[in-house]
Amino acid sequence: METEDFYDITSGDHPDYKTVVDEEVVDTSRWTQVMSMVTKEIKTGKFFKVTWEVGATEHQECEPDFEMVEVFPKEIIKTVYTTKKED
Repeated sequence: METEDFYDITSGDHPDYKTVVDEEVVDTSRWTQVMSMVTKEIKTGKFFKVTWEVGATEHQECEPDFEMVEVFPKEIIKTVYTTKKED
């Protein structure tokens, strides 16, 4: 994947991909944050997880280092507990 395609995919501007899970922080270190999102290739219907690092502060600079791996949707049922007031 070219760097320009990466920026278009992660910003939601690439015409061939649609974001299905918004970007989120999946790990942090002193200097960087690892970001992740899931996108769908419109033509093939395949899903891809895109992972990349960004500087942890506005003064940290990172070269675009990204990875795009095919993933598959899996439904998971989750039970959450609330107080009576939240119902």
